[in-house]
Amino acid sequence: TAALYNSTWQLIDATGNPFGPPIEFSFSAYIPTTPTPTTPPTPVATATPEQLEELGYGFEIFGCEYINTEWRCTVRLWPYGGAGGPYTMLVLDQPGGQATEFRGPWPAIYFAQARRCAAYNQEVRVIDDGSATDMSRHLYIDPDNYIEGGCTLP
Repeated sequence: TAALYNSTWQLIDATGNPFGPPIEFSFSAYIPTTPTPTTPPTPVATATPEQLEELGYGFEIFGCEYINTEWRCTVRLWPYGGAGGPYTMLVLDQPGGQATEFRGPWPAIYFAQARRCAAYNQEVRVIDDGSATDMSRHLYIDPDNYIEGGCTLP
């Protein structure tokens, strides 16, 4: 689109009197049309996250026996759920909050041990690197339930 601009100017002297004939200006200017915006690209749909299975661990207790003033059971541990691993399992059974660590292959074999007639109660933490999630719950073993004849003092 073109636009025409007209303007008339008059020169004046120091006393304010017109000096010479009026000067006429005329010019055309091209005003481009505003471009119609383009449709933005359709965003790529993000996949709906998979529903993860609840993270947890299973265990099996066997081979319990008395050893002097203590008892010991063999515990088979395995993680499950989350994104399917790789997993790390920590049994927080060491002094100062340290842990016995397992990184597979699964199942892992652990020896739970406590004073004679006392229950074993330690936290087990499972970490799933695949989903960046973790969980923990206590592993509780009452020797009366696993040693034939229940608790006996030495």
